[in-house]
Amino acid sequence: MKRIVMLLLVITLSFSVFTACAILKADEESIGETIDDTVYTKATENLIYENNISSTEPSNTEYSEPCSQSDEILNYDDVIEMYKNIVNLYPDYTEEKLNSGVYDGIDSVVNEESKEVYKALFVSGYRFYFEDYAMRYLDDGKKYFGYAFTDINKNGSEELILLNDLYDIIAIFGIEENRPKLLIDNYERNCFCRIDAQGRIYTEKNDSSVLYTQIYLLNNNDALELIEEYQCVKYNYRNHDECYKLMGGEKIRIPKSEWMKATHGWMNGNKTGLITKTYADLKFIRLFGELKLYQPPIVSWDWKSSQFFNLENVLIISNISDDAVTFSLYDQYEIYHRKAVVQAELNGNIAEFNTDEIKGRIEFGLDSIWMIVEESDIEGLPCGAFLYDKMEILVG
Repeated sequence: MKRIVMLLLVITLSFSVFTACAILKADEESIGETIDDTVYTKATENLIYENNISSTEPSNTEYSEPCSQSDEILNYDDVIEMYKNIVNLYPDYTEEKLNSGVYDGIDSVVNEESKEVYKALFVSGYRFYFEDYAMRYLDDGKKYFGYAFTDINKNGSEELILLNDLYDIIAIFGIEENRPKLLIDNYERNCFCRIDAQGRIYTEKNDSSVLYTQIYLLNNNDALELIEEYQCVKYNYRNHDECYKLMGGEKIRIPKSEWMKATHGWMNGNKTGLITKTYADLKFIRLFGELKLYQPPIVSWDWKSSQFFNLENVLIISNISDDAVTFSLYDQYEIYHRKAVVQAELNGNIAEFNTDEIKGRIEFGLDSIWMIVEESDIEGLPCGAFLYDKMEILVG
């Protein structure tokens, strides 16, 4: 009897152990499946993250946060969103804060690399806003800001350029290891930047009477390479200006004509923007949507940058409707000599025209008009980009 009881006890214990082992094995398999799912999910997230990094398409969404959830600059979209956030802060920002090194919104940026980019963009853009726009247009000054994508060195990778509608460059970004890298920023207001037809990037800094000009190219890895550097010392009499080419730490005296040809000479904002607009393949995208077109009370416009092309014309806007605009071109010094009357098809702030004599488009800004002439049979009006600013002449 005792043997039978013991045998039953052994069988019961064996069954219990077998059952426990089976349950444990099932749990381990379940845990393994959960771990595998976790790894798969993480890999999927990483894939999405990498795809997000490589994206360079512009964003049309309004800004909500200054950075991504990880407080990193991940792609060009994030740079543009940071840019929007910064410009939105300008109307309530003061020059005193800037001189004290206070940057509104900087506390929301955690990553140190992103923080340095934020500071550079904040100061660069604010110099344009405060000195050129805010005093005249208040909140409308924000509508000057925009950006463009272009492949400066034609290597298949686009650069992001932050600029205003006068084509003054605020900053240039390239891609390094699938992340935006700040290449150039207009950190100080007296540093003008421009791009020519060969993709050369010019920066300059005016230190009292000395102008330093650096010329860069982007290599195939989208890294800046300094190729030429110049210095010009300006005196009271221009024919006494001393011009130098800097090479290997040496200053080589050169004729002023050679310096002018290499650097475009002494620049200002309008001229630098004119060079970039004329020669760089840029499509300006307004940062805060399309400009609501309006007819200004002053409808006669004079192109101020005439010395660049040695040409002067007067552009008169005589009529603007919802879908068309009519303009006339006159000689600057022979106001009764009309060169052309053109009707253009208006779409937003862009008006395109195509006649037997002239083909191109005009782009309306807040305080300026760009005329881009693609084909011209009109004497004294070559192809190119022409910038017009308001004249104090009332028409009608």
